[in-house]
Amino acid sequence: MNDRLKDKTGNYNQNKVGFSGKKVPEVYYFMKTSDTFPIDINLEKRENISFAYRLRPEFLTSYEKPLSPDAFLQNMESQPLESEGEDLEVAEACRYMRKNNIQNLITTLDSLEIIPIDSLSLTQVIDICD
Repeated sequence: MNDRLKDKTGNYNQNKVGFSGKKVPEVYYFMKTSDTFPIDINLEKRENISFAYRLRPEFLTSYEKPLSPDAFLQNMESQPLESEGEDLEVAEACRYMRKNNIQNLITTLDSLEIIPIDSLSLTQVIDICD
């Protein structure tokens, strides 16, 4: 193999060299894809933040603003004002979802206009109420 593919210790860098000795592209894996979605939080109830509840991708695609999955994570790398702005944007999106989307779903189900009889029809009703 080529010596320029060796790292400082003299070993071949496995991240950059394939079995044939040719350079291969770096590959990244998502271990927990749920971490790519912002958390669902209700600031009005003043509850503890639970990272188990996340906003659904269907809602995120229909929402007008992009949201950061790092909101409410107190990491040292982000600027305090930037982090606070991300927190407020996610909290506003959650409030919007509760006040509009979920309320529309409840109104539709309560009026008996649509009666879901299985999970597929319930999914369709949820999509209609967006």
